[in-house]
Amino acid sequence: MGLRFRKSIKVAPGVKVNLNKKSTSVTFGGKGVHKTISSTGKKTSSVGIPGTGMYYTSSSGSGSNKHSSAKQLHESNNNIGENIPQQASASNASLEKFSTDSLQHYKTIFLVLSIIVYLLTVMCFFNSSFLFGFFLLLVGLFFTRTYKTYSGEISNRLNLFSSNGGSGNVSSGNSSGSKYKSPKRKGCGCLTGIIIFILIIGLAGSCSDSDKEDSSKKNTASKKVTAVESITLSADTSTVYDINTEIPIDMAVNPADGNIDKLSCESSGGVFKNQDGKLTFSADSAGTYDLSVSCGNVKSNSLTISIEDKAAIAAAEAQKQAEEAAAQQSEQEQIVNDQPVAQQPQTSSYVVNTSTGKFHIPSCRDVSKIKQENYWAYEGTRDDLIAQGYSPCGHCNP
Repeated sequence: MGLRFRKSIKVAPGVKVNLNKKSTSVTFGGKGVHKTISSTGKKTSSVGIPGTGMYYTSSSGSGSNKHSSAKQLHESNNNIGENIPQQASASNASLEKFSTDSLQHYKTIFLVLSIIVYLLTVMCFFNSSFLFGFFLLLVGLFFTRTYKTYSGEISNRLNLFSSNGGSGNVSSGNSSGSKYKSPKRKGCGCLTGIIIFILIIGLAGSCSDSDKEDSSKKNTASKKVTAVESITLSADTSTVYDINTEIPIDMAVNPADGNIDKLSCESSGGVFKNQDGKLTFSADSAGTYDLSVSCGNVKSNSLTISIEDKAAIAAAEAQKQAEEAAAQQSEQEQIVNDQPVAQQPQTSSYVVNTSTGKFHIPSCRDVSKIKQENYWAYEGTRDDLIAQGYSPCGHCNP
């Protein structure tokens, strides 16, 4: 067993360098579609559908020519002493296990698939999907080549049947002309029908979408676009609005059916927006704001909207009133404190002689002369005693 060496190095997305024992090659692409260029001059292109096992490969260059020449030389050597029917049978040895009826069935399948794929390719090119259309074109070429391969094998078997004078069984690809008939593969008809049905539904859906797009384009083209001549804005500018309040702004367009798709809102602050032709403005801080709109070269009049923070104003007013009430109360208290205190009459102790009607101070010499039943100790003012009819003593002059 000889020594073999192969190493693939990925140098960039979709680009690999392959190192072999006798040559070096570069591969461009990935799964499904890739192209390999060898240092021997051989170029190999491969197109397939990942997951299906179907692929198409073509080679060109010096490497493929050598292989072709060697194949032709091998066939020439094998043809020495062999008859023509054996040549026809050896052209596709891998298809000998299929009966002629199976090949005819598969040929029809790939013919239908080729037609459908080509129709889808044309639709992709019409819809400007060039990359997907190119991929479908490669798939269609693969289906067409498979169809031709099956057709060639069926023709070879018919030629073999004619060359043998009608002997042998055409249903088998065996070059020996044996009566053995290879079994037909069953179960493909239903799968083929499902695939064709899905492709037809996809084709119909694509056609429907294409028709809808065409009709939409026609409707858009047929719709007349009217240029705007003037725009007028109006709103209740005399009202002072609260913050975060959406204020409706009325807009009149002349003519009424003018195209305002490119309408832009301009303001010195806040949020001035257009929702399906309805203008609204709001701001989160107090102040005055200038609003206007423009459509192309046409600009509207300017509006001035006043905004205030009503909650903050109410809080400030309440605080001011509280401060004024507190100041007034303090002033009243100060006035009361500044008023002079009224002098209250002072009370004294007196001794009253109820018999004589005289009142004395307790230290008067006449007090000792008062009898016990006429003695009255009094606490009060001098004026009160006089008011009661008593008179002051002439000795002590209370």
